[in-house]
Amino acid sequence: RVVEAMPPGDVVAAAQAVPPVYLPRILGVLGQCVETSPHLEHTLRWCRAVGLVHGRVLRDKSRQYLPFFRHITKGLASIHDDLSKCAGENQYTLDYLCRTPAADEEPINEADAADVDPSSFPETFK
Repeated sequence: RVVEAMPPGDVVAAAQAVPPVYLPRILGVLGQCVETSPHLEHTLRWCRAVGLVHGRVLRDKSRQYLPFFRHITKGLASIHDDLSKCAGENQYTLDYLCRTPAADEEPINEADAADVDPSSFPETFK
């Protein structure tokens, strides 16, 4: 609750206030937030702030924090997969909609299109 209640501008200051003793707990909370919270940007802001502020401790004791890093990475990979599927589905829908003429437009007749003289186009279209 504290992670999500923190205003975005205060995240770095809050991360600085977290002593290294509580890093496992905050990383565990961030891992849960990545998986369950609808506020992904805010959670990522927290992850970045903790990484920037406590980077040296996290690097020096990386074996101790490895399960938490894996938990966060697993959550992010899941979100990435979901977004990839959604983007792919949207791409196919957009391709279909771009190929389908709008209801108020007449379909282009290929015979009419062949009768158009390209020399009648303005200079900007040549």
